[in-house]
Amino acid sequence: MTAGLVVRAGLYAVAATVISALLTVAWVLTYAAAVNPGQSAAAYQAYAVEAAPTITLAIGVPLLLLAGWLIARGRDRRSGLIAALLIGIFFVLIDFVLLLGFSANQAIPWGPIGMSYAIKVGAAALGGLLGNSRAALETGEDTTI
Repeated sequence: MTAGLVVRAGLYAVAATVISALLTVAWVLTYAAAVNPGQSAAAYQAYAVEAAPTITLAIGVPLLLLAGWLIARGRDRRSGLIAALLIGIFFVLIDFVLLLGFSANQAIPWGPIGMSYAIKVGAAALGGLLGNSRAALETGEDTTI
């Protein structure tokens, strides 16, 4: 595990966070324009707060699976899996800091958020396993975990 790989995992996590945020905003804008137009800004803001956990889970899982797969390609099984796990962990840390910063005085539903974080880290790890499984098979590397 090199410092460059850790930095790359951090960059993948930042990219996944930015893409997730942009797609969440795009969904809320689509909701406001096409699904339920004509409401007040407060109604859309309330919808965004209510729907964001579901939206970010639906977006975050494939994003982190892809990021884990991308970083693990061509690496040995161990370093690919560790790099993919780092992406998931960095993503969770970034999201956690943002959540605390933007929540102000709102109650935070830690149960669903914790489960969402675990699923996202698991998706990144699965991507890591999938990303280097072909290389492991081609080189004869033991593919058991």
